[in-house]
Amino acid sequence: MASVNKTKTKITPELVKQVSELASKGYSNVIISDNIGIGLSTLSINTKLIKAIKEGRALARQKVVNDLMNRSEDDVSSTASIFLAKKLKVFDTPFPTSSPKSAEDATKKISNIYTAVAKGTLDSEKGTHLIGYLNSYIKAKDVSDYEQQLAELKEMVEGLKR
Repeated sequence: MASVNKTKTKITPELVKQVSELASKGYSNVIISDNIGIGLSTLSINTKLIKAIKEGRALARQKVVNDLMNRSEDDVSSTASIFLAKKLKVFDTPFPTSSPKSAEDATKKISNIYTAVAKGTLDSEKGTHLIGYLNSYIKAKDVSDYEQQLAELKEMVEGLKR
């Protein structure tokens, strides 16, 4: 079995700047991590790097919006700007989610959210909020199921007493 070399990445100001610059060019988290040679998990967990990505993407969005506002509708290159605006989610809508039907469904949705965050298609802060919502749903569903089971057991005990 091959050994995995796990070294702790030192987060330097230069690394943070490099992450921000790559994010400002519209690169996904996967491409950023590959480009600078750090793990995707480090990029997704470290608060300084998360902030650098957010700042970089905010700068990219602002550049695209400014570019779109300064172009005329018949300008051919505006098509490329619109494509980039969609890729950068300039007109971002919330991550589409429907109410979970079961705890298992909520668990699948959590998995999908982790995947979207890892791919860079969902902001990690939004992902965290959605996962918190789904975890709360799972806990509430579990409590509801336990209460129902307890009520059934009480009925059985009462039936045995008679």
